[in-house]
Amino acid sequence: RIVHKGVGDRIPVVVWIRMMSVTAIFGCLLLFSSACSFMASVRGMDCAGTLVLAGIVLFPTFYMGEALACGIMHQHVLPAGSWFDGNHSQLWYNLAQGLGRFLGPWISRWTTEAFGQNFFATQQFVVTCIFLVLFECSVR
Repeated sequence: RIVHKGVGDRIPVVVWIRMMSVTAIFGCLLLFSSACSFMASVRGMDCAGTLVLAGIVLFPTFYMGEALACGIMHQHVLPAGSWFDGNHSQLWYNLAQGLGRFLGPWISRWTTEAFGQNFFATQQFVVTCIFLVLFECSVR
C-alpha cells in the first residue's frame, strides 16, 4: 500500500492489479509444504514462519488488487434501473464479499484439516488465478 500511495498515479490501475495478482500468486506458492522445506534449508525459517510470510504477501496484495478492481467496476456500472446499476452492483459486491468473509475462515480450516496444507495452498492458488483470468477477460 505504501508503494501504491507513493507511485500509484504513475502506473495505470490495470497494471497495478496485474502486479498485485502476480504477487499474490507468489504468496500462494509460499503456502505449499515444499516452500516450508525450501525456506528451512535456505533461510533457516521454520514452517510457521513461512506460513506467516505467505499470509503477509498473499492477503494484502490480493485485497489491494481486488479493491482496485472494484474501483474499475464502479466506473463502469450500467444505467439506473439495471440489475448492475450503481446501487445493485454495490449490493451484489457486498453480498459476495460478506459471504466470502463469513464462510472463508471456516472453509479454509475445514479444508486444511480434511485435506492438508497443500490442498489449501492449491485452493488459494486456483482462486487467485481465477481472479486474474476473470479480470483480464472482463477488462480487455
